Amino acid sequence: MEESKDIYSQKIKAGKRVYYIDIKYNNSYYIQLTESVKGVSQEDKQNNFKKFRIMIYPEDFNKIEKALSKTIKHFKENIMPNFDYDKFSHEEKIE
Repeated sequence: MEESKDIYSQKIKAGKRVYYIDIKYNNSYYIQLTESVKGVSQEDKQNNFKKFRIMIYPEDFNKIEKALSKTIKHFKENIMPNFDYDKFSHEEKIE
């Protein structure tokens, strides 16, 4: 089985979470979204990371982009309109 090649990556640090947005290639190009959450194992008291991934393929980019933008806009305008979203921008590091 051929291993995926890393083409491009962004890392976003957000408290105990780190998000990765990667462009990869394995017979075709795709975007991989990863959430990595730092935790502590109760058994050995060592840090461990839980990772959750989703792959998005080029034929779905426009649909996903439109739905995500629409969902975020709805959330900001209707669910939590008074929340200060910019308050946390300085804490996030995008690499």
